Amino acid sequence: MDVAEALAAQAAVAIENARLYEEARRSFEAERLRNQEARAMAAINKAIGGSLDVRAVLEAVGQTAREVVGAERVQIHLGADPRQLVVAHSPAFGTPS
Repeated sequence: MDVAEALAAQAAVAIENARLYEEARRSFEAERLRNQEARAMAAINKAIGGSLDVRAVLEAVGQTAREVVGAERVQIHLGADPRQLVVAHSPAFGTPS
């Protein structure tokens, strides 16, 4: 095996290692997000099951949503139909006036 073949073999191994690393990183991130979602759903379920107070439940839902999306604030808007719910989040909401 000459030097060029040895360098080509090492490059192939390095490329494969980089591909495997990236695949493992993506898999880890996907699992982390699934775990975060499961924790959020558990927190919301606990709030719903632990209170009949709509405000307390919506505060728990808003807090959980804020944490999941990484926003500074979350606003929950109830429509005229109590079955309608809109959740808005943004890191740029700023402080209330």
